[in-house]
Amino acid sequence: MAPFSFLSYTVYLVHYTVLNFYMASLTGRIRWDFFEFVVTYLGLTMFSHCLALFVALLVEKPAMKLQKLYLDKPVAPKPAAAGAGGNGGIAIDENGKVVAGGSITKRPRVIELPNAKYMNMN
Repeated sequence: MAPFSFLSYTVYLVHYTVLNFYMASLTGRIRWDFFEFVVTYLGLTMFSHCLALFVALLVEKPAMKLQKLYLDKPVAPKPAAAGAGGNGGIAIDENGKVVAGGSITKRPRVIELPNAKYMNMN
């Protein structure tokens, strides 16, 4: 069941749109006998799951891959031994600032556009 767990939130988002589309496309009264109810329920549920799979594979998964590609993971500071290195056990980040008990994180990579040097962006 684990491979399909990523679909649950997407089905939640898509199902409301499917229901609105179904209700807007009706031109007559709804006959509510048991068979009609079961067929409508199963049909709308299956359509919502198929649409959610389509959206997840074409939108969500590529976005997750881009996020992993362009955003760096946080890096924990290296523990400094007392007396070794001369800083007495104090963590120092790459800018030379003293960090007390926190973790040092890398900033996300900046993608420089070819025409960015012509723009006045500070």
